[in-house]
Amino acid sequence: MSTEERSQTMNILQERFGWTISLGILMIILGILAIAQPHFSTQAVARWLGWIFIVGGIGQLIHVFQTHRVGPLMLKLGLSILYVIAGGLLLQHTVESVLFITLVAGILFLIEGISRVILSFQLKAVPNWWWMLGDGVVTLILGIFIASQWPSAALWVIGLLVGIGLLIDGLSTIMFSMAGGGRHTLGEAR
Repeated sequence: MSTEERSQTMNILQERFGWTISLGILMIILGILAIAQPHFSTQAVARWLGWIFIVGGIGQLIHVFQTHRVGPLMLKLGLSILYVIAGGLLLQHTVESVLFITLVAGILFLIEGISRVILSFQLKAVPNWWWMLGDGVVTLILGIFIASQWPSAALWVIGLLVGIGLLIDGLSTIMFSMAGGGRHTLGEAR
């Protein structure tokens, strides 16, 4: 990272300090709540995803009729209906959905962990970069844990791991933003 890129990164962190700290705190609170009620959190994730698919599918369906002359109508129509059906199935078959979501979450945690480790080394010139490295390592470990426990612990593991992930991400967000924004913004506020 060049001196100019580092300076630009530090300026962005300073400009967004309050919002970034607030986001970190919110993520920590949500993480603690998810850890406290992992069964509830797991079902909430499945239901939330179901509604996201339904709303997204309805939005796509509206878009299909607005742009019916652009692209293959039947393909766009079929995909939007598929989203709505998938959302309905997630809502109606929560246990099966949780098994599937657990598998997908494990894959996502593995990918996110690897990505954060790589990103942390790219940001090595920024103070507190190692928090992102730690976040990546922990997320990678969580992905491995999910893969090793699937499907036996699927009904609680998603809620617990999402909570831990949110908690670690919140801490990482706060510590990384403190690297650039904390000292200067706090000093100006005094």
